[in-house]
Amino acid sequence: MIKLDSKGAIIYKSRRVGAKYRIFDLYKFRTMRTDADRLLSKMSDLNMYNQTKTTTEDNLGLCSSCGGIKDHCRNQLFKEGMMICEKNYLQTIGKEAAFKKFQNDPRVTKLGSFLRNSSLDELPQL
Repeated sequence: MIKLDSKGAIIYKSRRVGAKYRIFDLYKFRTMRTDADRLLSKMSDLNMYNQTKTTTEDNLGLCSSCGGIKDHCRNQLFKEGMMICEKNYLQTIGKEAAFKKFQNDPRVTKLGSFLRNSSLDELPQL
């Protein structure tokens, strides 16, 4: 049924780290499209774990230790015509979540959704 639902291998194999940092192969029934990894980079803005990235003056302005006085900010940067605190800037940009989770993930096949919900995708590992 997996083969009929989407082209590709029936069994998905992935390397994982287990107890005492031993590496082992994990086997599951494939529940995603074969090009799921390529689609992942295009879907980063849909990740439920990502923080919203903003560049508003409220979030990037002067840090709380500055007390709102531009002259007292120790690490000022000049960005897009305004002075901002380097500490605030580094906290708001470049943060990408370590985990990825998508609501109604389009990479999951129709049968794959059933296999995941019923935990039948774990049978090969058993």
